[in-house]
Amino acid sequence: MLFFRKLENQLESTQKELTDTKLNNAKLTTQLDYSVESSKVLEKNVTAYKQEIVALRTKAEQYSNLVAKVSITVNVVHHIHQLMPAAFAHIDNFTLCLLHVHMTGTCIYQRVVLEVHTKDWLLSDNDPNFTRQSLNKVFKSQSHLRHFCS
Repeated sequence: MLFFRKLENQLESTQKELTDTKLNNAKLTTQLDYSVESSKVLEKNVTAYKQEIVALRTKAEQYSNLVAKVSITVNVVHHIHQLMPAAFAHIDNFTLCLLHVHMTGTCIYQRVVLEVHTKDWLLSDNDPNFTRQSLNKVFKSQSHLRHFCS
């Protein structure tokens, strides 16, 4: 009987160990399942992060290209801005030249008118048809000539 008792005790002990091992196995299986699922989630996150990195690199390259283009544009505008005073000086000189040409043309025109009226007056030589109005034209032409050609 002692032998059976020992066997029973060993059997109980073995059953208890088996139960503990089953529980431990179930616990480890659950932890493994959780770890596998966590690993899958992490893999998906890594994939998403890689895609995000690719997209950010593409955007960074686009922004870099845009910055280069804007930099060129800024340099061109700056260069044009530096040239503007000289361009305005040329425009002012050209305007003064045009004004001088206009004044010269006006003087020439007034001299021609004066000569015409003077010749008319000289040719009229006591002509009764040559009126005071014609003399006024001569004097008016002279005053215009003095005004524009002085």
